[in-house]
Amino acid sequence: MASPAPSPSATKPPASPKVTRRTVRLLRGHVTVQLVAVVMPDAAKGRLSITAHVSHGIPRYRYDLSGGICPGGREHVWVRGVTDNHGDALLTGPIWVLPAIKPFYVSVDPQPLVSGPNAPITGIAGILISGQATPLVGQQEPCL
Repeated sequence: MASPAPSPSATKPPASPKVTRRTVRLLRGHVTVQLVAVVMPDAAKGRLSITAHVSHGIPRYRYDLSGGICPGGREHVWVRGVTDNHGDALLTGPIWVLPAIKPFYVSVDPQPLVSGPNAPITGIAGILISGQATPLVGQQEPCL
C-alpha cells in the first residue's frame, strides 16, 4: 500500500520573521536610541520597539522621543522617561504596529535651541521598520 503524498503545507517550512536592530546616538551621545523591528516576509505591517537611554542629561527632567508618520502625520510620544539626580534615565514605551513601507520620524523633545554647523543630531527620519533612517540635525524639519 502506497503512503499518501505530503501536502504542500507540510513540506514548506514556515516563513521566518526579519528582525532589524539599529542604534542611533542623539545629542552628541547623551541619548542612545535602540530600534528593534520585526516584520514577516511580504507583511504590510511590522512591530517596532523603541527604547532610549539618557546619560548626563538635565537632572529630574522629563525627556520624550516624539514623532509620527511622514509627511504631516499626527505627532505622538514614542517613549518617555524622567532622569534621576544624575541626569540618567531609561525611556520606554509600547510596541508599535506600523506600516512596513511608510517613513516615520523620531526626535528628542525638548530640542536644544542650536542650529548651524555645530547643531547636534536631534532625531532620525526614514522607514524605521527596515532600519533605514537618516539623521535630523538641530531643528531640521523632519520628512523633507
